[in-house]
Parts: sequence; C-alpha cells; structure tokens
Amino acid sequence: MTFTKTMPGAKLVVLITLLTSGCSTVDIRDTLEHLSSNNPDSALKAKQIFNRVLTNYGAHQFDKKFNFARVTYMDQWHNLPAKLFNSPYSDDMLVQYEFLLNTFNSRLTFVEGPKKGEIWGIQNWLTYKKKIGDSYRAKRNFKIKFHLPARQFFFELPFILRQFKYSYYLGEELKGETQYHKLFFSNSTSTLKNSDQFIIYINKKSLNIDMIYYTIRELGASFKGANHLSHFQRIDGVLIPFHSDIYFSPEKKTQVHQFRIKKIEFKAFTEKESFYPFPGRSDSYTW
Repeated sequence: MTFTKTMPGAKLVVLITLLTSGCSTVDIRDTLEHLSSNNPDSALKAKQIFNRVLTNYGAHQFDKKFNFARVTYMDQWHNLPAKLFNSPYSDDMLVQYEFLLNTFNSRLTFVEGPKKGEIWGIQNWLTYKKKIGDSYRAKRNFKIKFHLPARQFFFELPFILRQFKYSYYLGEELKGETQYHKLFFSNSTSTLKNSDQFIIYINKKSLNIDMIYYTIRELGASFKGANHLSHFQRIDGVLIPFHSDIYFSPEKKTQVHQFRIKKIEFKAFTEKESFYPFPGRSDSYTW
C-alpha cells in the first residue's frame, strides 16, 4: 500500500531481505483474463458490486457527517521481524489513535505502559513526538511514518478504494461455506514497483469485505499480506470490523499479528488545527 511517493532506501535493505521472499515485483492477480478484450464488462461489474458494498459500509454517513475518528485498540504480534519494523508499542498495550478522515494526518497516544501520555504524530508526512510536560518536537521516525498512515489506511480502506484508477471483477470463489466476489484495485494495469495491488473478498450474502489481499511496495517489490476481517459492528451508521488477523497469504499459513478494536467513535471535529502543531511544515524525506 503506497502512502507516500517515496520508497525506503539503504537503511531498510537488511530488514526487507528478512521480510520478503525475492526481488521480483510480485503480481497477486491469479489471472489476467479480466484485463483482456474477452471480458469488456469486468470494470463495469466491479463498479456495480462495489457501489453496493459502499452503501453497506455507510459511505454517505462517512462522507457527509464526520471528519474525525478516535480508535482505542491493541495489537498482538506473532512475527518478530515485522514487529521490530512496524510496531511502536508492546503487545497487548492499549493505545488511542486519532485521525482526520480523508487525510494522513494523525496521532497516537500511549494510554498505558512506560510511554503513558506520550504522543506520536504525523503532519503532512512530518513526524513528531511529544512527552508529558514537553513541547512538540519534529523528529524523523520511520515507524511513525509507516505505522500511523498504514493504520488509518486500513480503517478507511472501503472508502479509499474509490480513489484507485482501475477496478476489475475477478469472478467468484468459495472459501469454506462462504461464496465471495473478488474485486481487484490498483492505479496501474502492470506490476509497477510503486503501484500497489488489492484484491478484496466480498461476502455475497452480507456484502462485508471479509478479506483483503494486498501488496506493500513501501517495503519492497515482493512484500504482500492478507487481512482477515471479522466481528463487524455499525458505529454511527459506518460498518467497522473490530477484529483483524493479518497473515502473509490468504491461506493463513503464517500469522503476522492480531488487531483488536476496543472502542471507536466518529465526530464532526472543529479543532482540526490541533493536528498541525507545526503550521505550514511538511516533509517528504526518504530512507
């Protein structure tokens, strides 16, 4: 999932080697039939199905009523390299995450543990920290730059997918006793290094997105994952999966981590300037 226009540099080479299985740019599509002239209705069918999904997820409420979300959650990690790279906190530590919808400006507050009260944030890709009693300090931090936008990306995914240039219908697939529609999203029809791919598995009966299969070009050409979603609740008209179980593949062979929402609230927030402790500043640094 590409949050920025930059790619990681030399400082991540060792870690990327641990996390990826090769150097080729992975293509998670199992067929290219949907891109051929033999299936001209693929894009139209994807749009029609996805519009129904958006209605199910409360897109109207999301777009018109709110500009802010506050989420209290905890993670439990099962893969050490991924944890060392991505997680800014200990397992099962309760944290509060706040973000402005439709932006990648957000902040994370530690509500327990040795960092209790500390804030980690990102403003227009400028990362910063704030300890209790101290002022905000802009500080380049890759964990903040990757983790916070990634967390928001998956919170808003059904609505963010609307912005992708290409969407195609990949057909149906039976998993267990559940029949799924498979939809493909990307900003490219080829396997560009800086263009991520997403396949969403839509439960035909509920219209919930039960799984997301995706690439993460930010980490390297061959990195991919599968997010299995469950325990759906409707909060202020918006459908939210409270449980996420992340694996390296849809087959659930190697689990990366578990994510559990404890509480979420949406608001029409009037204090948006509080997300910009450094007015007028931004950053686009590479690593």
